[in-house]
Amino acid sequence: MQRERYAVPYPRRRVARSIARMAGRLVLPIAFRIHVSGTHNFPKTGPLLVVGNHVAVMEAVLMAVYT
Repeated sequence: MQRERYAVPYPRRRVARSIARMAGRLVLPIAFRIHVSGTHNFPKTGPLLVVGNHVAVMEAVLMAVYT
């Protein structure tokens, strides 16, 4: 089986995502009381699948910022 070549290399927009993540980590704790649990279950390397349970709309933002 051949590997597909993508027109845009992955990961995309690495710098923009890093800046957004840092800004979120600065602003979100000021606006909300945030408690992140279970981070000890995250692998140090390799893939990770994070699934939300739809508690709030803010969930997607928090998952993007804190993973």
